[in-house]
Amino acid sequence: MRTAILIHGYFLSLPVWKEVMWGNPKEGLWGVIPKAIQLAESEDAKFIFWCSGIPVQGGRNISPNALEFAIARATELLGCESMTDFNVQKLVQKSYLDATVLNTREEIINAAVEFEKRGIERIFLVAPPKHIFRAHREALAHQAAGYMEGIEICAVASGINLPNTTVEDVVIIEPPHRADQPLWQTHKYARAVIDILRQNNATVSESLLKDWGTLLQKYGINVSWEPRE
Repeated sequence: MRTAILIHGYFLSLPVWKEVMWGNPKEGLWGVIPKAIQLAESEDAKFIFWCSGIPVQGGRNISPNALEFAIARATELLGCESMTDFNVQKLVQKSYLDATVLNTREEIINAAVEFEKRGIERIFLVAPPKHIFRAHREALAHQAAGYMEGIEICAVASGINLPNTTVEDVVIIEPPHRADQPLWQTHKYARAVIDILRQNNATVSESLLKDWGTLLQKYGINVSWEPRE
């Protein structure tokens, strides 16, 4: 089965980029990059898609920096599980460095084009635990829209989250489906709020979240609307 790996990218400006993206494989702390490389080895992947993002100073994208970082730290993977035959040159040969992706949805759309070109039959999405749900959702939605037909989509979480976040912080709101409960359209309200926040208008976002916070106080709930450091 022709297998590919998609490595979720994080902006290089993230203060804990090395910790989240690499971790300490020797100690069992698998960041996104080593986890993806381990999967590429164990599943005999033929293709590795390195996601990009907003260019760093000097115009370079995330993907070449991430691959170069992996090459420089490659010796740390030798001897780890499934890494007995790991070869840096093979890693480079299998790698595709995206240069245009700016978000998770674009990651899936761009990667899907390359997967279809190469006759990929199965993909592994690799991202931190708190983000893997989103990556999987975007991939399944893109497939439902008629892309990546027949491709098996697998989602694998790395072993390290962003600081001060856990999987329990992730909120998933499905459309109602239980016959024994009211069919509240909560997901539509949530989607509307997210669509407004995605406009990246700080004034509008602040106003919306303040108003929402005030409404919640009516029901005895206090939530801080302010952005987290």
